Amino acid sequence: MFNQSLKYISFLFIFISILTHIPVFPQDVNEKVIASIGDNYLLESEFENRLNFSPKEGIQDKNNSDGIKKELLYTIIAEKLWSNYAQEIGFENNISIITAKNVIEKMLVRDELYKREIKDKILFNDDEVEKAEFKFSRILKTTIYSSVDKNKLIELQKLFSANKNLESISSSIDPNQIIVKNIEITFGDLPEGIENLLYNLEPNSASALIQMDSIWNIFYINEIIDNKSINAKNKNDVTKKIYKVLKVRKEETYYNRFYADFFKDITVDADGKLFNIISENLSTVFNKKYQNGIFEKDKNGNTLITFDTNDLNMILDTLGTNLIKEPFLLFSQNPIDVETFLREIRFLSFNVTSPQIDIIKLKLNEEIKNFIKYELLARKGFELNLQYDSNVKKWLKVWIDSYLYQGIRNTILNIENTILTENLKIEDIINKNSSNESLDRYKIFVDKTIELSDRYNINIDWELFAKINIGNINLFVFRNIGFGGRISGVPTSEPFIDWYLEKQKISSQNL
Repeated sequence: MFNQSLKYISFLFIFISILTHIPVFPQDVNEKVIASIGDNYLLESEFENRLNFSPKEGIQDKNNSDGIKKELLYTIIAEKLWSNYAQEIGFENNISIITAKNVIEKMLVRDELYKREIKDKILFNDDEVEKAEFKFSRILKTTIYSSVDKNKLIELQKLFSANKNLESISSSIDPNQIIVKNIEITFGDLPEGIENLLYNLEPNSASALIQMDSIWNIFYINEIIDNKSINAKNKNDVTKKIYKVLKVRKEETYYNRFYADFFKDITVDADGKLFNIISENLSTVFNKKYQNGIFEKDKNGNTLITFDTNDLNMILDTLGTNLIKEPFLLFSQNPIDVETFLREIRFLSFNVTSPQIDIIKLKLNEEIKNFIKYELLARKGFELNLQYDSNVKKWLKVWIDSYLYQGIRNTILNIENTILTENLKIEDIINKNSSNESLDRYKIFVDKTIELSDRYNINIDWELFAKINIGNINLFVFRNIGFGGRISGVPTSEPFIDWYLEKQKISSQNL
Protein backbone atom coordinates (compact mmCIF):
# COMPACT_ATOMS: atom_id res chain seq x y z
CA MET A 1 0.00 0.00 0.00
CA PHE A 2 1.08 3.55 -0.67
CA ASN A 3 0.68 6.38 1.81
CA GLN A 4 -1.97 8.68 0.33
CA SER A 5 -0.50 11.69 2.17
CA LEU A 6 2.96 11.07 0.81
CA LYS A 7 4.40 14.25 -0.66
CA TYR A 8 7.23 12.66 -2.59
CA ILE A 9 8.17 9.18 -3.70
CA SER A 10 11.94 8.89 -3.66
CA PHE A 11 13.90 6.53 -5.87
CA LEU A 12 17.36 5.94 -4.39
CA PHE A 13 19.57 3.86 -6.63
CA ILE A 14 21.48 1.43 -4.43
CA PHE A 15 23.88 -0.83 -6.29
CA ILE A 16 23.67 -4.55 -5.62
CA SER A 17 26.27 -6.71 -7.33
CA ILE A 18 24.61 -9.04 -9.65
CA LEU A 19 13.40 18.64 -31.01
CA THR A 20 15.08 19.57 -33.33
CA HIS A 21 15.41 17.47 -36.44
CA ILE A 22 19.10 16.85 -37.11
CA PRO A 23 19.69 15.89 -40.72
CA VAL A 24 22.03 12.99 -41.40
CA PHE A 25 23.69 12.53 -44.76
CA PRO A 26 25.14 9.42 -46.38
CA GLN A 27 28.69 10.71 -46.02
CA ASP A 28 28.19 10.90 -42.25
CA VAL A 29 27.84 7.16 -42.00
CA ASN A 30 30.13 6.23 -44.89
CA GLU A 31 27.66 3.80 -46.42
CA LYS A 32 26.42 3.02 -49.88
CA VAL A 33 23.08 4.38 -51.06
CA ILE A 34 20.68 1.98 -52.78
CA ALA A 35 18.13 4.64 -53.65
CA SER A 36 17.86 8.41 -53.42
CA ILE A 37 14.37 9.87 -53.03
CA GLY A 38 14.55 13.63 -53.38
CA ASP A 39 16.88 14.74 -50.57
CA ASN A 40 16.14 11.49 -48.76
CA TYR A 41 17.86 8.15 -49.32
CA LEU A 42 17.82 4.45 -48.59
CA LEU A 43 21.09 3.09 -47.25
CA GLU A 44 22.38 -0.40 -47.96
CA SER A 45 22.40 -1.30 -44.24
CA GLU A 46 18.76 -0.29 -43.72
CA PHE A 47 17.60 -2.33 -46.70
CA GLU A 48 19.71 -5.37 -45.81
CA ASN A 49 18.56 -5.38 -42.17
CA ARG A 50 14.90 -4.90 -43.03
CA LEU A 51 15.15 -7.60 -45.69
CA ASN A 52 16.55 -10.21 -43.33
CA PHE A 53 15.25 -9.25 -39.88
CA SER A 54 11.52 -8.90 -40.50
CA PRO A 55 9.03 -11.56 -41.66
CA LYS A 56 8.45 -11.96 -45.41
CA GLU A 57 5.85 -14.17 -47.08
CA GLY A 58 7.31 -16.76 -49.42
CA ILE A 59 10.90 -16.14 -48.31
CA GLN A 60 11.79 -19.87 -48.59
CA ASP A 61 11.15 -19.79 -52.35
CA LYS A 62 14.46 -18.76 -53.88
CA ASN A 63 12.77 -18.18 -57.25
CA ASN A 64 10.73 -15.43 -55.58
CA SER A 65 13.63 -13.68 -53.87
CA ASP A 66 13.90 -10.88 -56.44
CA GLY A 67 10.16 -10.21 -56.13
CA ILE A 68 10.40 -10.04 -52.33
CA LYS A 69 13.36 -7.67 -52.57
CA LYS A 70 11.55 -5.37 -55.00
CA GLU A 71 8.38 -5.38 -52.89
CA LEU A 72 10.39 -4.24 -49.88
CA LEU A 73 12.36 -1.73 -51.96
CA TYR A 74 9.25 0.05 -53.22
CA THR A 75 7.61 -0.12 -49.80
CA ILE A 76 10.58 1.66 -48.23
CA ILE A 77 10.72 4.15 -51.12
CA ALA A 78 7.06 4.94 -50.40
CA GLU A 79 8.02 5.52 -46.76
CA LYS A 80 10.73 7.95 -47.80
CA LEU A 81 8.38 9.75 -50.22
CA TRP A 82 5.80 10.29 -47.50
CA SER A 83 8.48 11.24 -44.98
CA ASN A 84 9.61 13.98 -47.37
CA TYR A 85 6.03 15.19 -47.70
CA ALA A 86 5.40 14.95 -43.95
CA GLN A 87 8.34 17.24 -43.23
CA GLU A 88 7.26 19.57 -46.01
CA ILE A 89 3.84 20.11 -44.37
CA GLY A 90 5.14 20.16 -40.79
CA PHE A 91 3.71 16.78 -39.80
CA GLU A 92 6.93 15.96 -37.96
CA ASN A 93 5.89 18.56 -35.35
CA ASN A 94 2.90 16.46 -34.34
CA ILE A 95 3.12 15.54 -30.65
CA SER A 96 2.91 11.79 -31.37
CA ILE A 97 5.86 12.01 -33.78
CA ILE A 98 7.84 14.17 -31.36
CA THR A 99 7.26 11.62 -28.60
CA ALA A 100 8.36 8.77 -30.87
CA LYS A 101 11.47 10.70 -31.88
CA ASN A 102 12.41 11.53 -28.28
CA VAL A 103 11.90 8.00 -26.98
CA ILE A 104 13.76 6.29 -29.83
CA GLU A 105 16.61 8.79 -29.68
CA LYS A 106 17.06 8.25 -25.94
CA MET A 107 17.10 4.49 -26.45
CA LEU A 108 19.72 4.72 -29.19
CA VAL A 109 21.84 7.11 -27.11
CA ARG A 110 21.67 4.74 -24.13
CA ASP A 111 22.69 1.87 -26.37
CA GLU A 112 25.67 3.82 -27.67
CA LEU A 113 26.64 4.76 -24.09
CA TYR A 114 26.57 1.05 -23.17
CA LYS A 115 28.74 0.24 -26.17
CA ARG A 116 31.37 2.84 -25.29
CA GLU A 117 31.41 2.41 -21.52
CA ILE A 118 31.16 -1.38 -21.44
CA LYS A 119 31.39 -3.32 -24.69
CA ASP A 120 34.30 -1.39 -26.19
CA LYS A 121 36.36 -1.93 -23.02
CA ILE A 122 36.21 -5.73 -23.14
CA LEU A 123 39.72 -7.13 -23.57
CA PHE A 124 41.31 -10.45 -22.58
CA ASN A 125 44.90 -11.04 -21.55
CA ASP A 126 46.83 -14.23 -22.30
CA ASP A 127 46.60 -15.44 -18.70
CA GLU A 128 42.78 -15.25 -18.71
CA VAL A 129 42.56 -17.17 -21.98
CA GLU A 130 45.04 -19.79 -20.79
CA LYS A 131 43.08 -20.42 -17.56
CA ALA A 132 39.85 -20.65 -19.52
CA GLU A 133 41.36 -23.17 -21.94
CA PHE A 134 42.61 -25.23 -19.00
CA LYS A 135 39.11 -25.34 -17.47
CA PHE A 136 37.48 -26.15 -20.81
CA SER A 137 39.82 -29.10 -21.27
CA ARG A 138 38.57 -30.73 -18.04
CA ILE A 139 35.13 -32.01 -17.12
CA LEU A 140 34.15 -32.32 -13.47
CA LYS A 141 31.97 -35.34 -12.76
CA THR A 142 30.03 -33.98 -9.83
CA THR A 143 27.30 -34.85 -7.36
CA ILE A 144 25.25 -31.91 -6.11
CA TYR A 145 23.49 -32.09 -2.76
CA SER A 146 20.81 -29.40 -2.46
CA SER A 147 18.41 -28.31 0.27
CA VAL A 148 16.46 -25.28 1.41
CA ASP A 149 17.50 -26.20 4.97
CA LYS A 150 21.06 -25.05 5.56
CA ASN A 151 21.38 -27.14 8.72
CA LYS A 152 20.78 -30.38 6.82
CA LEU A 153 23.78 -29.63 4.61
CA ILE A 154 25.92 -28.58 7.57
CA GLU A 155 25.37 -32.05 8.99
CA LEU A 156 26.24 -33.57 5.62
CA GLN A 157 29.39 -31.44 5.45
CA LYS A 158 30.55 -32.89 8.76
CA LEU A 159 30.22 -36.40 7.35
CA PHE A 160 32.34 -35.45 4.31
CA SER A 161 34.94 -33.87 6.59
CA ALA A 162 35.11 -37.04 8.64
CA ASN A 163 35.98 -38.96 5.45
CA LYS A 164 32.97 -41.21 5.80
CA ASN A 165 32.33 -43.68 3.00
CA LEU A 166 30.46 -41.88 0.19
CA GLU A 167 28.10 -44.77 -0.45
CA SER A 168 27.09 -44.99 3.20
CA ILE A 169 26.59 -41.22 3.32
CA SER A 170 24.39 -41.28 0.22
CA SER A 171 22.29 -44.17 1.51
CA SER A 172 21.55 -42.27 4.72
CA ILE A 173 20.22 -39.16 2.97
CA ASP A 174 16.52 -38.42 3.27
CA PRO A 175 15.38 -37.55 -0.31
CA ASN A 176 12.60 -35.40 1.13
CA GLN A 177 15.20 -33.21 2.83
CA ILE A 178 18.16 -33.27 0.42
CA ILE A 179 18.03 -33.59 -3.36
CA VAL A 180 20.91 -35.47 -4.97
CA LYS A 181 21.83 -34.96 -8.60
CA ASN A 182 24.78 -36.16 -10.71
CA ILE A 183 26.02 -33.79 -13.43
CA GLU A 184 29.08 -33.06 -15.54
CA ILE A 185 30.42 -29.51 -15.22
CA THR A 186 32.53 -27.79 -17.85
CA PHE A 187 33.79 -24.26 -18.37
CA GLY A 188 31.01 -21.69 -18.49
CA ASP A 189 28.28 -23.80 -16.89
CA LEU A 190 28.33 -21.95 -13.56
CA PRO A 191 29.04 -18.41 -12.31
CA GLU A 192 32.75 -17.67 -12.40
CA GLY A 193 33.20 -17.52 -8.61
CA ILE A 194 31.67 -20.96 -8.08
CA GLU A 195 33.51 -22.33 -11.09
CA ASN A 196 36.89 -21.17 -9.72
CA LEU A 197 36.11 -22.82 -6.39
CA LEU A 198 35.19 -26.15 -7.97
CA TYR A 199 38.13 -26.30 -10.38
CA ASN A 200 40.47 -25.91 -7.40
CA LEU A 201 39.09 -29.04 -5.74
CA GLU A 202 40.69 -32.47 -5.99
CA PRO A 203 38.74 -35.61 -6.90
CA ASN A 204 36.81 -37.17 -3.98
CA SER A 205 36.42 -33.85 -2.17
CA ALA A 206 33.47 -31.62 -1.29
CA SER A 207 32.99 -27.89 -1.59
CA ALA A 208 31.96 -25.52 1.15
CA LEU A 209 28.27 -24.65 1.37
CA ILE A 210 27.25 -22.57 -1.64
CA GLN A 211 23.95 -20.66 -1.80
CA MET A 212 22.36 -20.22 -5.21
CA ASP A 213 19.16 -18.20 -5.06
CA SER A 214 17.35 -19.65 -2.02
CA ILE A 215 18.90 -23.13 -2.27
CA TRP A 216 21.96 -24.36 -0.37
CA ASN A 217 24.33 -26.72 -2.17
CA ILE A 218 27.37 -28.90 -1.67
CA PHE A 219 29.30 -29.91 -4.80
CA TYR A 220 31.18 -33.22 -4.46
CA ILE A 221 33.82 -33.81 -7.14
CA ASN A 222 33.82 -37.52 -7.98
CA GLU A 223 36.26 -37.47 -10.89
CA ILE A 224 38.02 -35.09 -13.27
CA ILE A 225 38.19 -36.29 -16.88
CA ASP A 226 39.54 -34.93 -20.15
CA ASN A 227 37.10 -33.13 -22.42
CA LYS A 228 37.06 -35.51 -25.39
CA SER A 229 35.07 -33.04 -27.51
CA ILE A 230 38.27 -31.09 -28.15
CA ASN A 231 40.25 -32.05 -31.24
CA ALA A 232 42.34 -30.46 -33.97
CA LYS A 233 39.37 -30.15 -36.32
CA ASN A 234 37.14 -28.12 -34.00
CA LYS A 235 39.82 -25.94 -32.43
CA ASN A 236 38.30 -22.76 -33.89
CA ASP A 237 34.84 -23.65 -32.54
CA VAL A 238 36.30 -24.31 -29.10
CA THR A 239 38.12 -20.99 -29.15
CA LYS A 240 34.88 -19.21 -30.10
CA LYS A 241 33.05 -20.88 -27.21
CA ILE A 242 35.76 -19.86 -24.76
CA TYR A 243 35.82 -16.26 -25.95
CA LYS A 244 32.03 -16.09 -25.82
CA VAL A 245 32.02 -17.07 -22.14
CA LEU A 246 34.88 -14.68 -21.35
CA LYS A 247 33.08 -11.87 -23.16
CA VAL A 248 29.84 -12.38 -21.23
CA ARG A 249 31.72 -12.42 -17.94
CA LYS A 250 33.78 -9.33 -18.75
CA GLU A 251 30.65 -7.52 -19.90
CA GLU A 252 28.93 -8.32 -16.61
CA THR A 253 31.98 -7.14 -14.64
CA TYR A 254 32.21 -3.80 -16.47
CA TYR A 255 28.43 -3.36 -16.29
CA ASN A 256 28.39 -3.90 -12.52
CA ARG A 257 31.31 -1.53 -12.07
CA PHE A 258 29.75 1.21 -14.21
CA TYR A 259 26.31 0.76 -12.65
CA ALA A 260 27.70 0.96 -9.09
CA ASP A 261 29.63 4.14 -9.83
CA PHE A 262 26.99 5.88 -11.94
CA PHE A 263 24.00 5.40 -9.63
CA LYS A 264 25.88 5.85 -6.36
CA ASP A 265 23.68 7.89 -3.98
CA ILE A 266 21.46 9.25 -6.78
CA THR A 267 17.96 10.13 -5.61
CA VAL A 268 15.16 11.38 -7.87
CA ASP A 269 11.74 12.22 -6.45
CA ALA A 270 8.33 11.69 -7.97
CA ASP A 271 5.58 14.01 -6.80
CA GLY A 272 3.42 11.86 -4.48
CA LYS A 273 0.24 13.87 -5.01
CA LEU A 274 0.52 13.60 -8.80
CA PHE A 275 1.37 9.91 -8.46
CA ASN A 276 -1.95 9.31 -6.72
CA ILE A 277 -3.86 11.41 -9.27
CA ILE A 278 -2.30 9.53 -12.19
CA SER A 279 -2.98 6.17 -10.51
CA GLU A 280 -6.63 7.03 -9.88
CA ASN A 281 -7.16 8.15 -13.46
CA LEU A 282 -5.49 5.02 -14.82
CA SER A 283 -7.72 2.94 -12.56
CA THR A 284 -10.82 4.69 -13.91
CA VAL A 285 -10.00 4.09 -17.59
CA PHE A 286 -8.76 0.53 -16.96
CA ASN A 287 -11.88 -0.37 -15.00
CA LYS A 288 -14.03 0.85 -17.87
CA LYS A 289 -12.03 -1.20 -20.38
CA TYR A 290 -12.13 -4.28 -18.18
CA GLN A 291 -15.90 -4.04 -17.74
CA ASN A 292 -16.29 -3.72 -21.53
CA GLY A 293 -14.04 -6.72 -22.15
CA ILE A 294 -11.29 -4.62 -23.76
CA PHE A 295 -8.26 -6.61 -22.64
CA GLU A 296 -6.05 -9.44 -23.81
CA LYS A 297 -4.66 -12.64 -22.33
CA ASP A 298 -0.95 -13.44 -22.31
CA LYS A 299 0.41 -16.91 -23.07
CA ASN A 300 -0.09 -17.88 -19.43
CA GLY A 301 -3.72 -16.79 -19.43
CA ASN A 302 -3.12 -13.63 -17.41
CA THR A 303 -5.23 -10.56 -18.10
CA LEU A 304 -3.40 -7.66 -19.79
CA ILE A 305 -5.05 -4.24 -19.95
CA THR A 306 -3.02 -1.93 -22.18
CA PHE A 307 -2.74 1.85 -21.91
CA ASP A 308 -3.60 3.07 -25.43
CA THR A 309 -3.94 6.40 -27.21
CA ASN A 310 -7.63 6.79 -26.35
CA ASP A 311 -6.84 6.23 -22.66
CA LEU A 312 -4.02 8.76 -22.86
CA ASN A 313 -6.19 11.46 -24.47
CA MET A 314 -8.99 10.81 -22.00
CA ILE A 315 -6.69 11.25 -19.00
CA LEU A 316 -4.99 14.33 -20.45
CA ASP A 317 -8.41 15.94 -21.01
CA THR A 318 -9.53 15.03 -17.50
CA LEU A 319 -6.40 16.41 -15.85
CA GLY A 320 -6.52 19.66 -17.80
CA THR A 321 -3.88 21.85 -19.43
CA ASN A 322 -2.34 23.20 -16.23
CA LEU A 323 -2.00 19.92 -14.33
CA ILE A 324 -0.42 17.95 -17.19
CA LYS A 325 2.39 20.52 -17.34
CA GLU A 326 3.17 20.11 -13.63
CA PRO A 327 6.63 18.64 -12.86
CA PHE A 328 6.17 14.98 -11.94
CA LEU A 329 9.65 13.39 -11.96
CA LEU A 330 11.76 15.93 -10.13
CA PHE A 331 15.19 15.78 -11.72
CA SER A 332 17.47 18.56 -10.48
CA GLN A 333 17.42 19.96 -14.01
CA ASN A 334 14.69 19.67 -16.64
CA PRO A 335 12.05 17.77 -14.61
CA ILE A 336 9.64 15.53 -16.51
CA ASP A 337 6.05 16.81 -16.54
CA VAL A 338 2.94 14.67 -16.30
CA GLU A 339 2.11 14.78 -20.02
CA THR A 340 5.61 13.79 -21.14
CA PHE A 341 5.68 10.88 -18.71
CA LEU A 342 2.26 9.59 -19.78
CA ARG A 343 3.03 9.92 -23.48
CA GLU A 344 6.33 8.09 -23.18
CA ILE A 345 5.02 5.17 -21.11
CA ARG A 346 2.15 4.80 -23.58
CA PHE A 347 4.60 4.72 -26.47
CA LEU A 348 6.69 2.07 -24.69
CA SER A 349 3.55 0.01 -23.92
CA PHE A 350 2.28 0.20 -20.34
CA ASN A 351 -0.09 -2.53 -19.19
CA VAL A 352 -1.48 -3.98 -15.98
CA THR A 353 -3.00 -7.30 -14.97
CA SER A 354 -5.85 -5.72 -13.02
CA PRO A 355 -7.64 -2.35 -12.83
CA GLN A 356 -7.39 -2.40 -9.03
CA ILE A 357 -5.76 0.76 -7.70
CA ASP A 358 -3.13 -1.09 -5.60
CA ILE A 359 -2.01 -3.20 -8.59
CA ILE A 360 -1.77 -0.06 -10.74
CA LYS A 361 0.29 1.74 -8.10
CA LEU A 362 2.72 -1.15 -7.84
CA LYS A 363 3.14 -1.32 -11.63
CA LEU A 364 3.38 2.46 -11.94
CA ASN A 365 6.01 2.53 -9.20
CA GLU A 366 8.08 -0.01 -11.15
CA GLU A 367 7.59 1.97 -14.37
CA ILE A 368 8.75 5.19 -12.71
CA LYS A 369 11.90 3.57 -11.36
CA ASN A 370 12.83 2.26 -14.82
CA PHE A 371 11.92 5.59 -16.43
CA ILE A 372 14.23 7.47 -14.06
CA LYS A 373 17.07 4.99 -14.55
CA TYR A 374 16.84 5.14 -18.34
CA GLU A 375 16.42 8.93 -18.34
CA LEU A 376 19.56 9.43 -16.23
CA LEU A 377 21.58 7.19 -18.55
CA ALA A 378 20.23 8.91 -21.67
CA ARG A 379 21.07 12.33 -20.22
CA LYS A 380 24.62 11.13 -19.59
CA GLY A 381 24.77 10.08 -23.23
CA PHE A 382 23.52 13.49 -24.37
CA GLU A 383 26.17 15.16 -22.20
CA LEU A 384 28.74 13.16 -24.16
CA ASN A 385 27.07 14.25 -27.45
CA LEU A 386 26.28 10.66 -28.40
CA GLN A 387 23.16 11.89 -30.20
CA TYR A 388 25.55 13.01 -32.93
CA ASP A 389 27.12 9.58 -33.35
CA SER A 390 26.67 8.48 -36.96
CA ASN A 391 25.04 5.17 -36.03
CA VAL A 392 22.57 6.87 -33.67
CA LYS A 393 21.63 9.45 -36.31
CA LYS A 394 21.30 6.81 -39.02
CA TRP A 395 18.88 4.57 -37.13
CA LEU A 396 16.93 7.45 -35.65
CA LYS A 397 16.28 8.67 -39.18
CA VAL A 398 15.19 5.17 -40.28
CA TRP A 399 12.67 4.98 -37.45
CA ILE A 400 11.31 8.50 -37.88
CA ASP A 401 10.89 8.05 -41.65
CA SER A 402 8.81 4.97 -40.85
CA TYR A 403 6.72 6.69 -38.14
CA LEU A 404 6.00 9.67 -40.38
CA TYR A 405 4.84 7.33 -43.13
CA GLN A 406 2.70 5.24 -40.78
CA GLY A 407 1.14 8.35 -39.25
CA ILE A 408 0.04 9.86 -42.54
CA ARG A 409 -0.96 6.50 -44.04
CA ASN A 410 -3.19 5.65 -41.11
CA THR A 411 -4.77 9.10 -41.14
CA ILE A 412 -5.60 8.92 -44.85
CA LEU A 413 -6.86 5.33 -44.59
CA ASN A 414 -8.77 6.24 -41.43
CA ILE A 415 -6.96 3.58 -39.41
CA GLU A 416 -6.81 4.26 -35.70
CA ASN A 417 -3.59 3.36 -33.99
CA THR A 418 -0.86 4.86 -31.88
CA ILE A 419 0.18 7.41 -34.51
CA LEU A 420 -3.33 8.51 -35.55
CA THR A 421 -3.34 12.30 -35.83
CA GLU A 422 -5.31 15.15 -37.31
CA ASN A 423 -3.68 17.43 -39.82
CA LEU A 424 -5.53 19.85 -42.09
CA LYS A 425 -3.21 19.37 -45.03
CA ILE A 426 -3.68 15.60 -44.86
CA GLU A 427 -7.45 16.00 -44.62
CA ASP A 428 -7.23 18.22 -47.70
CA ILE A 429 -5.80 15.24 -49.62
CA ILE A 430 -8.91 13.24 -48.73
CA ASN A 431 -11.46 16.02 -49.28
CA LYS A 432 -9.95 17.11 -52.59
CA ASN A 433 -10.30 13.58 -53.95
CA SER A 434 -13.68 12.83 -52.43
CA SER A 435 -16.53 12.70 -54.93
CA ASN A 436 -19.10 10.74 -52.92
CA GLU A 437 -19.65 8.94 -49.65
CA SER A 438 -18.12 5.73 -51.00
CA LEU A 439 -14.68 7.33 -50.94
CA ASP A 440 -11.90 4.88 -51.85
CA ARG A 441 -9.29 6.08 -49.41
CA TYR A 442 -6.78 3.47 -50.52
CA LYS A 443 -6.95 4.71 -54.13
CA ILE A 444 -6.35 8.24 -52.85
CA PHE A 445 -3.30 6.98 -50.97
CA VAL A 446 -1.96 5.19 -54.05
CA ASP A 447 -2.56 8.19 -56.32
CA LYS A 448 -0.92 10.60 -53.89
CA THR A 449 2.11 8.31 -53.60
CA ILE A 450 2.46 8.34 -57.39
CA GLU A 451 2.20 12.13 -57.33
CA LEU A 452 4.96 12.29 -54.71
CA SER A 453 7.14 9.94 -56.77
CA ASP A 454 6.91 12.46 -59.61
CA ARG A 455 7.65 15.36 -57.27
CA TYR A 456 10.70 13.80 -55.58
CA ASN A 457 13.16 12.37 -58.05
CA ILE A 458 13.94 8.66 -57.47
CA ASN A 459 17.24 7.05 -58.44
CA ILE A 460 17.98 3.37 -57.74
CA ASP A 461 21.39 1.69 -57.81
CA TRP A 462 20.32 -1.60 -59.41
CA GLU A 463 23.84 -3.01 -59.40
CA LEU A 464 24.08 -2.60 -55.61
CA PHE A 465 20.52 -3.88 -55.21
CA ALA A 466 21.41 -7.10 -57.07
CA LYS A 467 24.36 -7.80 -54.75
CA ILE A 468 22.22 -7.93 -51.61
CA ASN A 469 21.29 -11.48 -50.68
CA ILE A 470 18.14 -12.58 -48.90
CA GLY A 471 18.18 -15.25 -46.19
CA ASN A 472 15.80 -18.22 -46.28
CA ILE A 473 14.60 -17.96 -42.68
CA ASN A 474 11.72 -15.77 -41.55
CA LEU A 475 12.94 -13.77 -38.57
CA PHE A 476 11.41 -11.15 -36.33
CA VAL A 477 14.32 -9.72 -34.38
CA PHE A 478 14.28 -7.60 -31.25
CA ARG A 479 17.13 -5.25 -30.48
CA ASN A 480 18.15 -5.36 -26.81
CA ILE A 481 19.06 -1.85 -25.68
CA GLY A 482 22.10 -1.33 -23.46
CA PHE A 483 21.20 -1.02 -19.75
CA GLY A 484 17.72 -2.50 -20.37
CA GLY A 485 14.70 -2.33 -22.62
CA ARG A 486 14.27 -3.46 -26.18
CA ILE A 487 12.81 -2.41 -29.50
CA SER A 488 11.99 -4.20 -32.75
CA GLY A 489 15.19 -4.79 -34.64
CA VAL A 490 13.90 -2.83 -37.64
CA PRO A 491 10.72 -0.95 -38.56
CA THR A 492 8.10 -3.06 -40.29
CA SER A 493 5.48 -1.85 -42.75
CA GLU A 494 2.74 -3.65 -44.60
CA PRO A 495 4.00 -4.33 -48.16
CA PHE A 496 3.02 -1.43 -50.43
CA ILE A 497 4.03 -1.87 -54.07
CA ASP A 498 0.63 -1.06 -55.63
CA TRP A 499 1.62 2.56 -56.20
CA TYR A 500 4.61 1.46 -58.31
CA LEU A 501 2.59 -1.10 -60.29
CA GLU A 502 -0.10 1.49 -60.95
CA LYS A 503 2.52 4.00 -62.03
CA GLN A 504 4.01 1.47 -64.45
CA LYS A 505 0.56 0.77 -65.83
CA ILE A 506 -0.11 4.49 -66.40
CA SER A 507 3.28 4.92 -68.09
CA SER A 508 2.65 2.01 -70.49
CA GLN A 509 -0.78 3.42 -71.40
CA ASN A 510 0.79 6.78 -72.25
CA LEU A 511 3.31 5.30 -74.68
